[in-house]
Amino acid sequence: MSKNNIMRSVNTHILLILMTITAMLSLSCCTYADPESTLLQAENDLQLGDLERAASSCDQLCDSAAIELSPTQLCRVALIYAKISEKCEQADYMAAAAKCFDKAIGLCNDSIESYIESLNIEDQSYVRVIREVSRTLNTPVDMSREFEDEEYGDSATQTGDHDGMTMAKDVSAKSTASL
Repeated sequence: MSKNNIMRSVNTHILLILMTITAMLSLSCCTYADPESTLLQAENDLQLGDLERAASSCDQLCDSAAIELSPTQLCRVALIYAKISEKCEQADYMAAAAKCFDKAIGLCNDSIESYIESLNIEDQSYVRVIREVSRTLNTPVDMSREFEDEEYGDSATQTGDHDGMTMAKDVSAKSTASL
């Protein structure tokens, strides 16, 4: 092999490597630059039954700090997560749906309402579930409320002075005394 052929071969390999790196960088930039195409791909993957890929696209949209989603886009992501949750029976996806929905509400509640009205009835039912999960996740549990003991007709109030074990002992002592 001549020196010229060796140089051409090396130059060709270097050129191919540079073109590959350039292509990879441009593809990765395009993926993050256009959330709408990623969202459309996730919706398409969901329709095709590729739940893992749809979830991955949604995760990419939600996890990237560089991507700004509109309230409508956030609702669409929430809807995809809710449908994946139903098909996979995994609550984590529904929690992610509620998180996206909460973020959308924080941006603009009016545009969300008009988007929801434009949905078909099936998708509106998903939104109702998402809202309920969101409400449940965002409602703090009141640990100071009174608990009724139906068996003994007593009520005990859990306060800072009582823990669960103290309450159980109190109820147990009352039931023993009534025997």
